[in-house]
Amino acid sequence: MSIQHAQSNVAEMFRPQLNSVDLNGTDEYFINNSNLDYGWGSTVSIAAWFKPDRVTGVTQHIFATNEFGIGNEIQARVTDEDITVRVIEDVGPTIIKDWVTTLDTIVIGAWQHVCVAWSSTNTLEIYIDGVNVADVNITKSTDLTGSTISVNRRMWIGTNNGGGNFDGRIHSVNMYSSLLDASNVAAIYNGGDGTHFDLNRNQGNYDEAGNLVHWWRLGHDTGVLGQDYALNPVTAERNIGTNNLNSADVVVDSPT
Repeated sequence: MSIQHAQSNVAEMFRPQLNSVDLNGTDEYFINNSNLDYGWGSTVSIAAWFKPDRVTGVTQHIFATNEFGIGNEIQARVTDEDITVRVIEDVGPTIIKDWVTTLDTIVIGAWQHVCVAWSSTNTLEIYIDGVNVADVNITKSTDLTGSTISVNRRMWIGTNNGGGNFDGRIHSVNMYSSLLDASNVAAIYNGGDGTHFDLNRNQGNYDEAGNLVHWWRLGHDTGVLGQDYALNPVTAERNIGTNNLNSADVVVDSPT
C-alpha cells in the first residue's frame, strides 16, 4: 500500500474530469487505514459515480467509512443488480440499518450514481441516478435507531478493509457534512459531478458547496490518483492512498 502525499493545486480554475480509475476487483482500491477526522459526525452525505464490470454473484463495495474496532460505519455496495446500504452505530457495534434496493437496475458497463444521506436523527435516504428510492423500492432487513457521532474514521473506496472489492470503474466520490436534499442530489447527478459541474461552487439548484468536505476526483491528477479537490476551509485536505494502483489504471471515461 502506498499513501500519496504530493499536493496538487486544487484551487486551480475548474477543469472537467474526463478520467476515472479502473479497479480489478481483487487487490486494487483506495484506502486511508488510520482513524482521521473527515469533518462530519452525526450527519453525512456520500455520493459516487461507478461503472461495474460484474453485477451478479458478488458483493462489491463502492465506498465504506468506519472507525477501527468500534463501528461508526456507513457503506454502499453493489449486491447483484441492486445497492445495499449498511449503517453501523458507534456503540456495540450494532448494525442499525441494512437496506437493499429492489429495482434490479445496476447493470454492467453503464455509469450509475449513488448517494447515501444519513443523519443520526434516524434519517437514511438512498438516491439512485438522482432519484430517492428509500421510501418505495427498499427491503429493510434491519431498521433500528442509533447514532454515528464520532468524527474519527477510516475511508475506503472500492473496498471495505480489503474485502468485497469493486470490479469496474469509479469516477469520483464526494462527501458532505449535511443531509443533501433531492434537488441537490439531482443537480449533482445531472451535472455529471466533475465532468461538467464544479461542486465547489453553488449554481442552479445546487447550494451545498459550503458543506462539501471532501471530493476525490479519482484519476483527475494522474500523479496523485486520490487527490482531494474540496476547497472547504474548515476541513483538512484528505488525499486518499492507493493499493496496487498507478497511472496505468487511469482511463479516459466519465459520466456524460
